[in-house]
Parts: sequence; C-alpha cells; structure tokens
Amino acid sequence: YAESAPYSGSVLAHNPRHAGAAHYLIHALDDPAHAAEGLEAARILHESGLASSHAQHMTSHIFFGLGRWDEAIDANRESIRLSEEERKRMNIPPARCGHATDWLQYAYWQAGRVKEARQTLADCLADHGALLARRVMKKDDRPEDIAEVQFILLDSLLDLHTTALVELGRDGARDAAYTVDTGGNGRFG
Repeated sequence: YAESAPYSGSVLAHNPRHAGAAHYLIHALDDPAHAAEGLEAARILHESGLASSHAQHMTSHIFFGLGRWDEAIDANRESIRLSEEERKRMNIPPARCGHATDWLQYAYWQAGRVKEARQTLADCLADHGALLARRVMKKDDRPEDIAEVQFILLDSLLDLHTTALVELGRDGARDAAYTVDTGGNGRFG
C-alpha cells in the first residue's frame, strides 16, 4: 500500500496478508461512500485462503457498496459452500437460509438474475421445516436453543420473502401469497 493510503499506519499496511486486519478494515469501510477504500482488503480476505464462511461473506460488504454484484454473488456462494461443508462434516442437513443467503438473493436481484433470486426463497422454504424439526427432535436441546434456531430461520425466510416482494413490485402478487408462521416471534411489545 502507498503511504498515502488512509490506513498506511495500520496493521494491514505492515502485514498486507493479515486476514484479521482486512476483516476489521472491511467493517470500518462498510458503506458506499468508503467501500472503494476497502476493495483491496476484500481481495486480501478473499485470497487469504481462510476457509471461514463469515470471512468469505464479509468481502461482499465491500462489493455491495460498489455495486459489484457478480463478485458479491461469488463471495456469498463461497460462504454458503463453506458453511455447507461444515454442516456435512457434522451430519447436519443443508441450511439454505441465513445471512449469506439473504445477501446472495439481494445480489441476484441487483444483477438481474431473477430465476436464481426466486430459487433462494424456494430453497429456504424447503429447508426451513426440516431444520426446525431436526432441532426439535434433539433430546438435549433446551427450549431457548430451539427458539433461537427458529428465530434465525424465520428471520432469513422473512428477509428473503420481503426482498422478493420489493424487487418484484406489482408483479409480486403471486409471491405475496407465501405465508410464514412466525410462532409469535415477529410480535413486538
């Protein structure tokens, strides 16, 4: 990095392959006005070889700010792939719901990849019930553990559904027919 870079005195400037420093710099520059300053950090994190679902997803924060939808799609697909590898090692069924999936779907919409955007919602709907049932059937889970998983799944499902409705506009009437039983998790007050 050039000495004129805004983070020239940072850990990343002294150790340009430091995945942790790149990660934190991405958090600091996670908005459209500063995202260009984080592009190199996103590339460093992506190329670091860090097999972390979260690390790979984080790169998309910069890609979103710059409107680099194909790179955001690649980052979130890699994040999901790593997560699924871990789930497979742990003998846990696929979970096509979650934070990286929410971001993946949005990037698909922005890239005009409507079929793939719609499929993310369909996949989450398909997995939601099986994942929750598996959790409920585990004898050692506390009710609050089950409620946490239910919240995470429903949060993602609602995010995906809402994004689809917004992106489809008036053409989303058919998709608006999806119903989601939140089990009271969506109530306020």
